[in-house]
Order: sequence, then structure tokens, then C-alpha cells
Amino acid sequence: KIMYSKSFTLLCISVTLVNCILVGVSADCDLAHAYWRAGVAGYAGCQHDGLTWSIYVCCIFFVSELTLRVHVERKQFVFGPEAFWNMFDTLAIASSVAHLAAARGDPSRQKPWLLNYSVAR
Repeated sequence: KIMYSKSFTLLCISVTLVNCILVGVSADCDLAHAYWRAGVAGYAGCQHDGLTWSIYVCCIFFVSELTLRVHVERKQFVFGPEAFWNMFDTLAIASSVAHLAAARGDPSRQKPWLLNYSVAR
């Protein structure tokens, strides 16, 4: 089973770490963009199309990995020893999907509540 192999686990950990860095940089960029739009001196507009697409790729990987786990583990996904972690993981991934869907990759469409959410995440 590939899903439980060391190499697949290492891949998942690596994508998670890269995604954490990307989300942090994106949140910083979004905050700078909000300050720029508010006219705060010293902040420039921020373009991060490549960054946004990288985050989309990570999110697609996470959704695929979660779908694979649900398919392989079936009832154990909800009732097994890793059930709590699986539910946390599901909520975290659903949160990322919701955030990406609401922002639609464009910081100029960023709503104030969404900016606060991305910084908190």
C-alpha cells in the first residue's frame, strides 16, 4: 500500500511544510496589499499569481490525499484510532478550499473578514 509507505508519508510532510510557507507568505502579501489599498505609507501593491497557483496545487494534493485515505480506510477513517486526526485534517482541508474559493485568487477581491481569516490560519 503506497499510502502507508515512508516515501508517501515524506511527500505529504514535504507538501505540508511547503504549503505552510506559501500560506504565510501569501498572508503577508495580502496584509501588505490591504495596507496599500488603505493608503498606508510604505506599502506597495502585491502581485502573487504564481504564489496563488502554488497554493492551489498544494490544496489539490491535500484533497486528493484525503480522498485516497477515505477510500482506503473506509469506516476506519471515522471510527478508527486516527479518527480525531482525520476529522481535524478534513476540517483544515475544507477550510483551505473555502478560503481559496472565497478569494478566487485575487487579493483585490479580498474581504476584510477573509484577510483576518487567512492571517489566523
